[in-house]
Amino acid sequence: MHLGNYEKADALNRLALQIDRSIYGEYHLHVSDDLGNLAQTQQTRDNYTQAEPLEREALAIVVKWYGPDHPETARMMTGLASTLLQEKKVGEAKDLLQRALSIQERVYGPQHPRVAYVLNSMGLAAMDEKSFAEAEHDYFMVANTYRQAYGDKDYRVAVALGNLASVYQAEKRYPQAVQVLQDVVQRFVRAMGATDMQTGMAQVRLGRNLLFEHKYAQAEVRSRTGYNILVKQMSPDSPWVKGARHDLAVDYAALGQPQEAGQFRAEPAATTVRASR
Repeated sequence: MHLGNYEKADALNRLALQIDRSIYGEYHLHVSDDLGNLAQTQQTRDNYTQAEPLEREALAIVVKWYGPDHPETARMMTGLASTLLQEKKVGEAKDLLQRALSIQERVYGPQHPRVAYVLNSMGLAAMDEKSFAEAEHDYFMVANTYRQAYGDKDYRVAVALGNLASVYQAEKRYPQAVQVLQDVVQRFVRAMGATDMQTGMAQVRLGRNLLFEHKYAQAEVRSRTGYNILVKQMSPDSPWVKGARHDLAVDYAALGQPQEAGQFRAEPAATTVRASR
């Protein structure tokens, strides 16, 4: 999956799930791992409603094996909570995250990748509640922890910094967001490749912040690059694809190119976009 071939990863994970269920039955840790891997490919493609039941099933299996207070249970709670946050089910997500953080800090101490994994989702919850200072603190902690654990070039550092940029965007600190996202794009290109979905999303986010600064020519380059990556790998109904189209329509209108603006205002034809499912 980290090479960006999400369809192949999904097919292989489904095959692994079928094999493991036939060998071990429904309630084995191998089955839980397979379900978690399937959920991850759905999350990456913005399909959170498909990811949620997979994660709930995986968590139920882990609880049966380890009990409710084990680090692996906490890890699965965090994954489910992250999906619930994307679905705006904030109350349940925060309850899961508080339980997960308590478990991971008790077992590993305050600065560990497993703790950072929980803090990353807690930052998202803080963003949802407009607690921007809290979110900024969480994302700084996550980035520093991942940097110490995995090295500065690891893709997880880029993810944390991208989330930090989202705080600056929400606070309308657009120059800071642009500066961070320029670095994030370069990090994803090095770690994941120029056409990876994570790179595409970072390009779209950079384009949007440049748009907010009224730097339309620079914004168009970034948004178009990101759009061209994402439209080949996501559904045309994805918020990322729709958002890129909206931004490009605004860019082209501001640049005095009404034909191009109209092209991106129109809904894409179903036959022109290949959705990865």
